[in-house]
Amino acid sequence: MRILTSVMLAVALVGCGSEQTLHSPTSSSTMVAGRSGRLLAVNVDEGTVTRFDPATGTTSEVQVGLEPTRIATANGKAWVTLRGEGAVAVLDDADQLVVEQTAKVGAEPYGVVALSDGSRVYVAVSMQDVVLELDGTTLKVLRTFAVQDEPRWLALNPAETALFVASTRNGTISRIDLDSGAVTPIQLPETGDDAPPDDDDVDFGKNIPNTLTPRPTGDPVVSPDGDSVGFPTVYVDNTTPVVSDVNNGGQGYAGDGSGDVVTAGRINPALVVFQLDDDGEVLDAGRAVFLAAKKNRKAWRSYPSAAIAPDNRYFAVSMEGSDALVVVDTEPYRGQGRNDRGVKLKSFSGAPAQFLNFWVRPVTPVLTGAGPRGMVFDGESLFVHDFIDRDIRRVTWDDAVEVNRHEADDKKQREDVVPIHAVDAIRVTEPSLSPQVELGRRLFYSATDKAMVARGGGVSCATCHFDGRDDGVTWTFREEGGKVRLQTPSLAGAVSETVPLTWRSGVDSVGDEALLTTTLRMGGHGPTDEQLDAIGAFVDSTRLPILPEQEVSLIEQGRAIFESADVGCASCHAGDRGTDNRLHTVVDLTTNTPGLSGIAASAPYLHDGSLRTLRDVLEWARGGQMGDTSSLTDQEMDALEAYLRSF
Repeated sequence: MRILTSVMLAVALVGCGSEQTLHSPTSSSTMVAGRSGRLLAVNVDEGTVTRFDPATGTTSEVQVGLEPTRIATANGKAWVTLRGEGAVAVLDDADQLVVEQTAKVGAEPYGVVALSDGSRVYVAVSMQDVVLELDGTTLKVLRTFAVQDEPRWLALNPAETALFVASTRNGTISRIDLDSGAVTPIQLPETGDDAPPDDDDVDFGKNIPNTLTPRPTGDPVVSPDGDSVGFPTVYVDNTTPVVSDVNNGGQGYAGDGSGDVVTAGRINPALVVFQLDDDGEVLDAGRAVFLAAKKNRKAWRSYPSAAIAPDNRYFAVSMEGSDALVVVDTEPYRGQGRNDRGVKLKSFSGAPAQFLNFWVRPVTPVLTGAGPRGMVFDGESLFVHDFIDRDIRRVTWDDAVEVNRHEADDKKQREDVVPIHAVDAIRVTEPSLSPQVELGRRLFYSATDKAMVARGGGVSCATCHFDGRDDGVTWTFREEGGKVRLQTPSLAGAVSETVPLTWRSGVDSVGDEALLTTTLRMGGHGPTDEQLDAIGAFVDSTRLPILPEQEVSLIEQGRAIFESADVGCASCHAGDRGTDNRLHTVVDLTTNTPGLSGIAASAPYLHDGSLRTLRDVLEWARGGQMGDTSSLTDQEMDALEAYLRSF
């Protein structure tokens, strides 16, 4: 184990936390409050945890393992999920930050939270669709809760009776009753127009689908008083056809570009808030609080990655691709009563308090570093952890709230509000990625770089290729032959080995595909050759998903079936990556042979996303449309599925 220590000049921060008690929400986070007013932040690429003392401006860093992803603290201990090695590490947050032990928990652990006394720890094991309850000292598994659709993000209520879970796929959020162990799904509220869009009209600004598709995108938060829980979510329009070439009347992924004061776009960030009782039971149907309600706010539009509620009413939500967070008032909007100072709330240019079933609230942008994720509040300042810039910055909370209040009371609702800036950036670690991969990742995540996306588009490569993989969403495109449904392909692993790329175009490289997507569908000016090479280098640097272990003999039986001439899978899905790198016509679509590496983590299946599970694919193949599984018994189908899950 190596210990790295450095002293940072942070004059403005010295003393700001010395008289305050740091506290973070009981939510999964990349940064939490440790002992003696210090902050603990994970460095996913470097495999370390950094401890920062705002009172002295000093940092220290300890190696913990592969891909530390989220961290929780309680009673002088810290627990870190090591996504890259399927483990949880326990740290002693004493004079020197020390790793006490590490225990395996399963495939790709992600979110982690702890009870206030540290006796129990809860971990979302994303690739196994479970949440584990661990003994906080021994890390022994005490209970296992089944939660579907790749659970990642967690939040506890203050009474520690309910655990809230957000999954990456199918809009799945859940509540776990920690007394009974019951897992209950929570329905995200629907948004959209009352009527479906006109099939012949693709002007998204005029025809909005009757239902937008919700997708949780980050760490939820329970308010300090326990009265509400908020889930960072994007609502996407994946039914109105995407028309390529935004420079010639197409709409692309970036929305309509109409500049309307209040309008939905293709990507609509929201904080979905539910009211809770004292035991964490959900009391209402929830409300989707819109996070990009003004024309000038479109510059800060991207998917939300985390939330914090320092004062029960005003939430801060990090907008990961926009290098910003937004402060939003979740109480009734102008025109619906009086604010907390007794001032009558004013209307906003005639706009309704709700549109498309979103709740519209004042939204104040705060500029941060690149990739804001974790947040901690000390009673005065909000500390923000930027995972791409690898720094911690500070925001004076009252300043942000005061600007938000003025916006709520401003009859004209100024369109050019000057954003607040987070200050006093403290570097927490030195980058371990190569300069080329580092540049590629910045571009991949950016929803503001003009080379990548039109201003206010609110979309980045990472929006759909979430975490460098995929979002599980199937999109509608308008092409010369009519409409076609295409699901987001995963970009995990060395994608360059599976060329040609995309479902339709047979593109020869990641860089070429990035150029087409950014200029035609995202409205960007176009990356340079150097930038395109960097994007390709980043994509190829990502690893494949780590999948649950299976019975070896069953996998080997499945391999033999897969390679048999009668079944015929290997005739196209050949080699180590499961592709012959050629185009084929399947179900009236000429497309590339997608690689099979990590296929178990990339549902739904087929180009149109019409098959939900791998077993559905194998059953469909009994008809001989793609290979032929008609002769296989159920046990042989089990074996073939096991082999595919091992790819």
